Amino acid sequence: MLESKNLKVAGIVVLAVVTCLGAAWAYRSAFKEPSTIVTGAGWLACASCTHSYEGEVDERPATCPKCGKKAVWPARRCASCKTVIAVDADRFDREMRKPYCPKCGGKKLESLDEPKETPAIPAGAEPAGAS
Repeated sequence: MLESKNLKVAGIVVLAVVTCLGAAWAYRSAFKEPSTIVTGAGWLACASCTHSYEGEVDERPATCPKCGKKAVWPARRCASCKTVIAVDADRFDREMRKPYCPKCGGKKLESLDEPKETPAIPAGAEPAGAS
């Protein structure tokens, strides 16, 4: 009799702990800031109208100067198809996946701030305008 009573109490304690952990996880998920949110200056793009521009904002998502919707996120360029996309941190956090290109599915995204590689000058050749 005592053993079955202890087993019931242990079951109730385990259930209470699991319930508390589930509630804590749900609260954290509902109110956490997306890990990819950044503020400041750089290239931005609207997830609604695809307008991209260089600017500075203090919040994410920011309001698009073209369409007026709160859908402006940091912009990246797909390395495969060169499409400029808005990296909507909320969407990717909900999907629990890393950002990708919605056009081709490419997973390698480049910063628009990085300079493109300059072509190598062949050995023995002079750069244009060096004469």
